Amino acid sequence: MYRSKAIKKLIFLLKDSSFRILLEHLKKEDRPKINKNIDFIEWIHEDLVLAVKLFTEEQGLLKSRFVRCSNMIFRTEKFSILLQRWLVDYLGDLFNLIYDYEHSCLKGKYSLPLEDNPLNRFAIKRYESKFGVKIPVPWKPALGNIRKALSIFLQNLFIIYHSVKTGVVLFAKKETYKVMHESLWGLFSMHGYYFHDDFFVDGKVIMSDDLLLFSRAEIHHCSQSMKAMNQARGSSYASFYLPDLPISLIDLLLRVLPRYIFFESFVFISEIRSKNFSLFQSIFYYFSIYGLPYEKVFSNFNINAELGHGYFIAQHIPEAIVCNNRGAKYYLIHWSDNSVDLDKHILSFLGCDRFFLWGPSHVQGVEGNPEMLEFTGYFFKKFIKDIKINRKNVLKDMQISARGKVISFFDESFGANCIMTGMHYVNFWKLALESARLMSDHTIVIKPKGLYEYRNLPNNLIADFLEVKDELSRRDNVFFVDDERWSFVECIGISDLVITQGMTSSATIAIICGINGLYFAEAEVDHIFSRHFKDKLVFDSAVSILKMIRRIVDGDENPLHLITENIMRGLDAYKDDSGLDNLKRILSGVNS
Repeated sequence: MYRSKAIKKLIFLLKDSSFRILLEHLKKEDRPKINKNIDFIEWIHEDLVLAVKLFTEEQGLLKSRFVRCSNMIFRTEKFSILLQRWLVDYLGDLFNLIYDYEHSCLKGKYSLPLEDNPLNRFAIKRYESKFGVKIPVPWKPALGNIRKALSIFLQNLFIIYHSVKTGVVLFAKKETYKVMHESLWGLFSMHGYYFHDDFFVDGKVIMSDDLLLFSRAEIHHCSQSMKAMNQARGSSYASFYLPDLPISLIDLLLRVLPRYIFFESFVFISEIRSKNFSLFQSIFYYFSIYGLPYEKVFSNFNINAELGHGYFIAQHIPEAIVCNNRGAKYYLIHWSDNSVDLDKHILSFLGCDRFFLWGPSHVQGVEGNPEMLEFTGYFFKKFIKDIKINRKNVLKDMQISARGKVISFFDESFGANCIMTGMHYVNFWKLALESARLMSDHTIVIKPKGLYEYRNLPNNLIADFLEVKDELSRRDNVFFVDDERWSFVECIGISDLVITQGMTSSATIAIICGINGLYFAEAEVDHIFSRHFKDKLVFDSAVSILKMIRRIVDGDENPLHLITENIMRGLDAYKDDSGLDNLKRILSGVNS
């Protein structure tokens, strides 16, 4: 054990001095996070993909030896996608760090030391040009050729260590599963009736024996994921914990050593004089971090496909590359309303085989082959309709004594990198309180994003929020939903009207399922509803939205009738509730 710790410490000591992972040192430091203004947020969302395209073309990165040879080594075409998506995430992080530095009152007390390379020079120049400022960067010299050669050795040492640190098995009896899916929410009875990790298992198309559940290292930071992992372990489903898996000796000798070490070492030796050496090494480090655990998955199991959810991070691309190497499909599924214009860069450079979307309006900024897009329709529509039919029983289970109409409020996150502010958050809660006061003969249900979201408020707003929440808690027509027990599916299904903070998903889902939804959007965001239904579905005034709430619950207004069939099919491709059936057929291999 002591030897293992010593080796690990040696690797990281050497890596800190010679194995240059761009931006890692800055992201780990404790730096102030500043609330971003709307101009910056809109620029980030509009400019990132364009900036990546300009930089890759300027540097010829997609034709580099690193990309071409890595594609050949791993029998894929996705290293070009990985490189571009990694750059999107990198530039986003760097621009946010620069903004925090530029606007912090501690500006003179810390600096932004960056390696002097084309990427960082490009980023600083682009930021300075956009905002007309001068960023004083203490440029660190790039690694010399000798230290680059040492970093290749350290890279290989790192790969070997992370391959064998959880053990090597000579032979593993491997079971075969149709679908691998990450444990995130838990199983039946833990997190609502339907919103759980096995929602697509029906005993007809997808059997319980077809599903393999797994959990990642990040669960230690999330109580919900920890509960989900423990419930998966105690269930009849096959499951595993990704960081604990050993690697087979065959995969170590025939996959890791030749591909990750031997052939890639030659690639980096050929790029040793490149000004983009640190960039390439950072991307391959990233690939190894997320690719090696998946090599271990296939050392222990056979899977036909993974149904993933992490389309918003580059991590899914290394996972997809390894899955495809092993003959497995890698599918991604989107969970929220992506038709907001600000979401463009989130869907850029997808590395999956298919991306399941509710409808074409949710395609914002997708780069690459359009054939990967699969419009399934909204797959929880069937569940929400079931809740509507059994509403009395569900309300009883949720311990809600409903009277009149049920009006549900869904708040949303706010903060440093978000268009919504703490004031928007407090104003939304004030709207819920005013609704409870004015409509005491109706039921107010509040579905909070999290129990302690308010702790992120500025100090001058916390007292206001707690006063509002306290009065809501004392009213007999107000019910708070246990967020760890009941999901958005139940909360929407029991509702006559759903109101969201900003242009967020819950109101859109309600509308898709034939339930009225309204948006209290004080922060302006481009959405098909904000363009066509201002002051009908979307409001920036508490007075105006309260009038509409009253008219809807009194039966004098039904905004659903305003929405044309064309707009609705853009949000949800199918009029019926076949979305889940479409998904199950693909996962079972019928349409693959």
